[in-house]
Amino acid sequence: QFPAVELSGGEFRSGYVVPAVTARADGELCTSAGCRVVRDIAAYRDHNWGSWREVTWEWGTARGATHALLYGGVRQGAAPAARGSAPYFLALLDTLGVAQVYRFRDVRGFGARPVATYPGVTSPDSLLIVATRRDDTLQVRVRILDVHATRPPNGGGRVFLQMRGAWSVVGRAAGVVVADSGLGFFERWVAAP
Repeated sequence: QFPAVELSGGEFRSGYVVPAVTARADGELCTSAGCRVVRDIAAYRDHNWGSWREVTWEWGTARGATHALLYGGVRQGAAPAARGSAPYFLALLDTLGVAQVYRFRDVRGFGARPVATYPGVTSPDSLLIVATRRDDTLQVRVRILDVHATRPPNGGGRVFLQMRGAWSVVGRAAGVVVADSGLGFFERWVAAP
């Protein structure tokens, strides 16, 4: 579980809590093509709140053999982060809970994968996060496996990407060497042409 946090600045207020970072799920998934039963699959549950006009975010959650991670951050409007700031957080979890919380400046995307449902829109092929806290640094790499895109009516001309990917992490948490890999879910907004 990742506890509730709330950030604010001026009229902008945002909150976030994750009651289940590394959950398991059973159920039935139904679409117009039919239903499929799923058993013991990786799952998570989160919730956000606040004043969300013209807000975008970078967000992801992933789990491996020994660790899980959760990262995120929100931005209001199109303004870039202030020079030298680290507007995003990354929480590394192990079997005992939160092992370390880091800050980072951006999620770097590499490559350009066409998004079939939106001509001219691309998703990254991979992501890179380098996050630090005092003497600890983590490097998270994600190889994007699949992308679902939507263009919400309140998206301000942007397209919302929900991506599935294979991730790996190397670095240090509270002075201890960390290395793990697995699968995860990642979100970001991109400009529409």
